[in-house]
Amino acid sequence: LNYAALSSGSVVLDSSPSTKNALSILQPSKDKYAISPCSTSSYFTVGLSESVSPSRIVLASWEKYSGSIANFTVSLGEAPNTVKPFAQFEAEQTLGIQSFNLTSAPLSRYLRLSVLSWHGTSLEHYCTLSELRVYGLSVSEVMKREWEEGKGRDKEGGYREGSDGSGGGLDDADGTD
Repeated sequence: LNYAALSSGSVVLDSSPSTKNALSILQPSKDKYAISPCSTSSYFTVGLSESVSPSRIVLASWEKYSGSIANFTVSLGEAPNTVKPFAQFEAEQTLGIQSFNLTSAPLSRYLRLSVLSWHGTSLEHYCTLSELRVYGLSVSEVMKREWEEGKGRDKEGGYREGSDGSGGGLDDADGTD
């Protein structure tokens, strides 16, 4: 599930003043894109469709006659004004889709993509980003994983008796405690 899809309820809350068509990054299209002068740095603050622990960021760039993202940071937070830098990446100078893995990312409702530099700035005046996708685990998936990895299951995948510390389990053959 792409948690940065417009169709899932994601929104672009803020973008750099020089960026035009910022909302385009949330829609899968080879004909629409966000565009900025290559001489400026750019950013996009995105409200994800729900709180997630992001595990992968995907960027797509389809415009042939423009520059593309070279270096960028991903900042994460539970509120738009609390996002903190989490990871920095370097993208290849290529058309198409590029994927970037995040390790142990915190639960976040907001993501800020900050473009630090662009490829092609010596040749092109404008730089573009066609699409941003965010994949990861929802809150319920994170909780389920933590529970399964923690005290809730035995090695065979069954429930451990008393895994909640109560000594639990059914005591009587008739199914009562």
